[in-house]
Amino acid sequence: MIQAAVVTPRPFPVQMDHLSWSSLSTYRQCPRKFAFRYVEFAPEERCSAALPFGGAVHAAFEALHQARLEGAALPVVDELIARYESAWTERASGGPELVFGKGEDATSLKDTAGRMLHAYRSHIERQAVGARVLAIEHAERFDLLPETPPVVARVDLIEVEGQALVVTDTKTSKARWSEAQLLEHRPQLVLYAYALVGMRRALGLRRILPRFEVITKGKRPAIQCLEPRVSREDAVRIRSDVSVTWAAIAARAFPRRESWACTACPYRHACLGR
Repeated sequence: MIQAAVVTPRPFPVQMDHLSWSSLSTYRQCPRKFAFRYVEFAPEERCSAALPFGGAVHAAFEALHQARLEGAALPVVDELIARYESAWTERASGGPELVFGKGEDATSLKDTAGRMLHAYRSHIERQAVGARVLAIEHAERFDLLPETPPVVARVDLIEVEGQALVVTDTKTSKARWSEAQLLEHRPQLVLYAYALVGMRRALGLRRILPRFEVITKGKRPAIQCLEPRVSREDAVRIRSDVSVTWAAIAARAFPRRESWACTACPYRHACLGR
């Protein structure tokens, strides 16, 4: 009797329209979480309130820079808070269950946002003199490597200061960043700088100046302007890292990586059963 050969089905290839810093960071944090979000498009079970909070604060920051772009007067703090409230309602309503941090609720987060917006507006009034806004929430799609999907860099703010193209990503944080945190996040700015080389050349500028603006959430918000130095070696390293990461994604290597981050993961039950 001849037995039929057992054919093991090959897994279907991963197809993605593009990569982003967010997707690459998610894979590094937990490949299984990446698969839930970007491959299986699984519904989120819950959402940390920090996500709509950060998005709503950024929407108010955007209103400030939009006024600068248009040459208009900066919105007053009450207008910024109204923009925050509108964006919070849009992001927090109709989605998965919101999970607040200890001692937090929607009211306390609004108060925190008000303090942060007051501090950031004052910062812009003092620091933005001489800088010209080119773009807000700019998306740049580019080819980083021939073997990977295109990369989309989403940049919060692009300005010209002298002969520099200033590329800024704004972060909200519980506390001031340490040197270790800056080192951890620096590859994001390396990728963004790589994306905007063509823009720099088209404008005839000499260099790209990557910058993080970190706004803390305390009772007295602090603002850090961090400008990590980016070298050619950093550009080579980011290309290598993206290549290795994509090779693992394409091979469907999605192991679970249990850590402290599982506590707030939106796929916790589907992944761990608890």
